Amino acid sequence: VVWADRVSSTMNTVVCESEALPFAKDSFDLIVSLFSLQSSNDPLGELCQSHELLKKGGLHLTAFLGGDTLHEIASLLMHCDLEILSGAPQRVAPMIDLPTASRLVNAAGFTDIIAEQDTLTVEASTFRQARIMLKALGLQAPLMESFPVTKNVYSLTQRIATNPFLITFEILTVTAWKKHS
Repeated sequence: VVWADRVSSTMNTVVCESEALPFAKDSFDLIVSLFSLQSSNDPLGELCQSHELLKKGGLHLTAFLGGDTLHEIASLLMHCDLEILSGAPQRVAPMIDLPTASRLVNAAGFTDIIAEQDTLTVEASTFRQARIMLKALGLQAPLMESFPVTKNVYSLTQRIATNPFLITFEILTVTAWKKHS
């Protein structure tokens, strides 16, 4: 957690669990949550906590990875799993869609919600390079590691994946305010 003091213009940092932020109620004018809620065990609880920490009229900005994120990887791995394993474990974590993200922010008590969606497509030279890029971005978690890719599945992905390999990131941005009254 990083916060700025408007009086002294200094930046402060606190290392803590996002589920238990050590700040007083009504402490902040602005809270920004970038791509952390989709890996939370309790996203609604964290949003409710953020709502409590905001001053009246405070602004909350949240960015989520949307449901179309990594769909190329999910499709490719499912195809290979079905061909080799005769079944397909879920390899990409489920992502939230825009209406659900809006409802979640609203359920936490926020108002005047503005929800937007944008799509970014990134090109990797190969499927292997795509996996390396995702790991470097810290996005290995959405690739459900509880079902490791077997050597046979990985070999098949290398053979049938198109080169360059495209990766889609659907970015959902939700802006909302805490009521003045």
